[in-house]
Amino acid sequence: MTLGVDVGGTHLRVLAARGDGARGGVHDIPVPRSTDALVDAITELGLEAAGGAPVRSVAVGLPGWTTASVPRWVPNLPFLDGAPLAAAVGERLGTTCTLLNDAQATLLAERSEGVLRGRTAAVLVALGTGIGGAVLLDGRIVRGHRGCAGSFGWLPVGETAADHQHGGWEQNASGAALEAAGRPWGGAEGLVAAARRGDDAATAVIQRFGTLLGRGTAALASLFDPEVIVVAGGLSDALDLLRGPTLRAHAAYASPAGRDVPVVRAALGPGAGVVGALRAATEPEVLR
Repeated sequence: MTLGVDVGGTHLRVLAARGDGARGGVHDIPVPRSTDALVDAITELGLEAAGGAPVRSVAVGLPGWTTASVPRWVPNLPFLDGAPLAAAVGERLGTTCTLLNDAQATLLAERSEGVLRGRTAAVLVALGTGIGGAVLLDGRIVRGHRGCAGSFGWLPVGETAADHQHGGWEQNASGAALEAAGRPWGGAEGLVAAARRGDDAATAVIQRFGTLLGRGTAALASLFDPEVIVVAGGLSDALDLLRGPTLRAHAAYASPAGRDVPVVRAALGPGAGVVGALRAATEPEVLR
């Protein structure tokens, strides 16, 4: 059996697959709030998901910055920073364990089962409370020297002050930024609903937000020369409203080769992370 584990800010999900690719159901519980409790939970759920069969390999997706063996900066779960998580999980399950960023896992899932099937060069933008991302080149995930390739929130998009926790694009075009801009409507959800009803003031805010989003995707298209840019995360639900200003800004700010790179919505939703982690456990060679 191989195991995929997705450690989110609130949910811990585990998924197992047999050698023939057949999968069980997703095991989903609240994330424990200490390293020891998390390792215990991964072990318990992993053994349960494997149904008593030996575990051949396991991959764990995490938010923030992680190397293949040690999380370095996990804002929602700071107790994990510097913990030897891969070694602890591998020892308990009697197998090898690798760690990867949750956006990298989502990109792997979209590559195998979503909008990126058949693609070998793509960029994923994880647009949630913050902004993360991942890069696929030559059919493999690029993790970078320290494991944090795809930290797109630090693109210098928009007027911002220096902030070691939040980069320029994240300060201007993340879910947190849209929530702040939407306060007159009760938050981001109310803002989006008002724009859908044709509220002119709300539409203007959405237009500005989409322009900032498009300036970022233009930079990514110009830097990486991907076949496609995929937008995942909670704010992808509003991509129908954002598409117009995003694509106009993308075409205006991208390099000549990057202007025609399509920007599309991810297909798999919040369950993509655990599916991608399972793919990483099954095909570790896709992690560069």
